[in-house]
Amino acid sequence: MLFHWTYENSPLLFSSWVFNSPGAYVLTLLICFSICLFSEYWSTYRHNLNSANSSEQERSLLINTHNSGNKNGCLKELYNKFLISHLWKTIVHMIAFIVNYTIMLIFMSFNGGICISCVLGIGVGFYLFGHKRFSKSAAIIEDLCH
Repeated sequence: MLFHWTYENSPLLFSSWVFNSPGAYVLTLLICFSICLFSEYWSTYRHNLNSANSSEQERSLLINTHNSGNKNGCLKELYNKFLISHLWKTIVHMIAFIVNYTIMLIFMSFNGGICISCVLGIGVGFYLFGHKRFSKSAAIIEDLCH
């Protein structure tokens, strides 16, 4: 496959998503840019969801549960909170997986303009949201693929 720069009769992801005019091509570029921007926002949201603060909150809840008198009721409540939290983290992970692989498929259309809009969307998204993922005391650990 070679990179191309045309917009005439070029499908993207679905056979019904064909851009035939310059206006439709610009709209497609904006949509791709927005998807990539959302991907960076969602990565930051996912990182904050799994951050040390949330695990500290879970630890403090566990300590409070351990020190309380009614252990059976508190353990059941703790398990329910863990289950709901883990279910939400799983849904967030699945959404991130779908969005990132959609970006990969968009990029693999090998349309030069679309590829540039994806890279710009990721870059602008990281500039706007990425600084929230890093702290001075924490080691930088990041998922590179998804």
